[in-house]
Amino acid sequence: MNITDNQTANSPAPITGKAKIGSVYIGVDSTDGEYGTPAILTILDTNYKLKGTWIANSTWAYMGMIQGDGYARAFKAGDWYKVTATGYDEAGNETGKAEILLANYKTDNDLPVKEWIWFDLTPLQNAVKVKFIPDSSDKNEYGIKTAAYFCLDGITLIEK
Repeated sequence: MNITDNQTANSPAPITGKAKIGSVYIGVDSTDGEYGTPAILTILDTNYKLKGTWIANSTWAYMGMIQGDGYARAFKAGDWYKVTATGYDEAGNETGKAEILLANYKTDNDLPVKEWIWFDLTPLQNAVKVKFIPDSSDKNEYGIKTAAYFCLDGITLIEK
């Protein structure tokens, strides 16, 4: 994906307006449970393991957090938005988790993250499959109301 629209409220493009590295990034729509499908990354060469990736809010999630979007409400003190990465081995056993906050409102004047930030995935150890799931303080009985879109770039593997 290389959409760079960071003005349209329902855009899956990164709020940064560009990729972190080069001109292509991955726009991710991920939810879990009965009403969603999680984003899954599979490492095909078991000689490598994940080091990390750059992550950014999508324009849709960012705008929803600062002004609301008709479904999600604007964030205020106490609200948060995070992405959790859970690693699994070849047998489907969990190898570890890592999470990163893309918004953490300690006051009503805070803002969501508006740049690419490094997401350390080394706690996932030797995962061959990684599930990315966003979560938010703004939710109802069906799940999160904040747009479940975020962007990844520069997924980095290292030799085992």
